[in-house]
Amino acid sequence: MDGLLIYVNPAYANIVGYSSEETLHLSYWDLTPIKYEPQEAEQLEQLSQTGSYGPYENEYIHQKGHLVNVRLNGTIIEIDGNQYIWSSVENIDDMKWVESALRRNDRALNRAEEIANMGSWTWDLEEGDIYWSDHIYRLFGLDPQSFEVSYKSFFSHVHPDDRRFVESEINLALEGVKRYNIDHRVIQKNGDVIMVHEQAGVERNAAGDAIAMHSTVQNVTKVGHDAYSLKLF
Repeated sequence: MDGLLIYVNPAYANIVGYSSEETLHLSYWDLTPIKYEPQEAEQLEQLSQTGSYGPYENEYIHQKGHLVNVRLNGTIIEIDGNQYIWSSVENIDDMKWVESALRRNDRALNRAEEIANMGSWTWDLEEGDIYWSDHIYRLFGLDPQSFEVSYKSFFSHVHPDDRRFVESEINLALEGVKRYNIDHRVIQKNGDVIMVHEQAGVERNAAGDAIAMHSTVQNVTKVGHDAYSLKLF
């Protein structure tokens, strides 16, 4: 309970860059950066109250000096009348790297979409879920936090005179008759009407059934379509 390590398996030793024998000369606090003291205190308080802690994320100081991202779970065990902390530790460096790369990609994608005045969406046909990139919300003049995207809510912003055409083109693409490559009008939240160009590909399973649709949406109102800049009252 004082943080001294009395047993580690080879996988734990590998995470921190020592041999198992070398690790047993260290305490938990030799491996944990001081900045995590408040978090560790919270976990130890949880341990004392419930008999277990975690899962939570932390960092270890590697033998070479760099930090390793880890996720921990622990519980109290009793051996010969003495209490010990038994913990499992998972190296999550790769997961953290992927998360960081995805955040960088998201920032790059958002910037590219902003420059091109273009957004992208994905429709999961099996689950019915629709994902919009941030720029589509901006194109529609909507707040991502307050607008729930669905097939129905999308069509509520398609110009009434274009809805039958858009739905027909979607169905033809899903049936494999033709590609989804259309222009149609969108009514923004403030009532302005813009013209958008959509191109979509259909993802299919091994049986040839449509399972997803992936599309880009670009505002082309000012690209030779000034006649489409309208206001509905």
